[in-house]
Amino acid sequence: MALTTAQGWSETVLRVGYQKSSTLFAQKADGTFEKALAKEGVKVEWKEFTSGPPLLAALAGGSLDFGEVGDAPGIFAQAADAPIRYVGYLHASPHSVGILVPKNSTITSVAQLKGKKVAWAQGSSAHFFLAKALQKGGLALADVTPVYLQPPEARVAFDSGSVDAWAIWDPFFSAAEVGSHGKLIVDGEGLVPFYGFYFASTAFLDGDGKKLLPAIFAEANAFAARVGQDHEKTAQLYAQQLGLPIEVARLFEKRKERYGAYPIDAAAIASQQEAADLFFAQGIIKKPVKIGDYVWAPAK
Repeated sequence: MALTTAQGWSETVLRVGYQKSSTLFAQKADGTFEKALAKEGVKVEWKEFTSGPPLLAALAGGSLDFGEVGDAPGIFAQAADAPIRYVGYLHASPHSVGILVPKNSTITSVAQLKGKKVAWAQGSSAHFFLAKALQKGGLALADVTPVYLQPPEARVAFDSGSVDAWAIWDPFFSAAEVGSHGKLIVDGEGLVPFYGFYFASTAFLDGDGKKLLPAIFAEANAFAARVGQDHEKTAQLYAQQLGLPIEVARLFEKRKERYGAYPIDAAAIASQQEAADLFFAQGIIKKPVKIGDYVWAPAK
């Protein structure tokens, strides 16, 4: 976190990973996150990622200090013994993820996906959601043909008809519903809470993390309160910053509940443990993992 500048003096730099779907993206866009950290004498460096797995890989590799991802990426990182820890989570947002089929598709249920080509980002939050949706429909991940694509490439495949379905999260989810008239088969309601999680590297936590996390989380909760007072303003922010049509941004914001910063509690651990156990049972990860082993607790 300490950076030596060209002038020879050292400043504290917080390297933050974010996705376009993340609350951190919105905080970056309106400048509040950087202002909060500036009060602590910290400069923020932002790095954008297309999904959670590459973000956590960067965190584990030492090029990030802190970031926000969905539920599944942390499990894959944990299975690989990555030097990262859960430090907090965001409110559940089950309507922000779904399985879409093209507008002319005859598929109307998850059970009809057997043997079909389904696109999703491997190791992403859509991975667990799809596994749960298939399980409820009497199927397993092995019953569909996976097409592993990051969201931008998956949208191209979806629009061209080269995949039969797409498991995806917002804002890509809303954009495909509005722009491509994709048909929703099922969303996360009753299947997954679709929490977001904050992760930090163990090196950061051993250094400045304990001092800075309270300020980071206080600003996350202040931002959540502001968003709750003016959803239209937030939709306008997303539309401007992401280049989205306003109707897409409004749909994205309407169902996005993934705001705030909460200490990892029993419910969050249980949800993650369910995902980890399902992945192990289906052979997606090669060893069982205990989520609680990766939850950071500040030394007293």
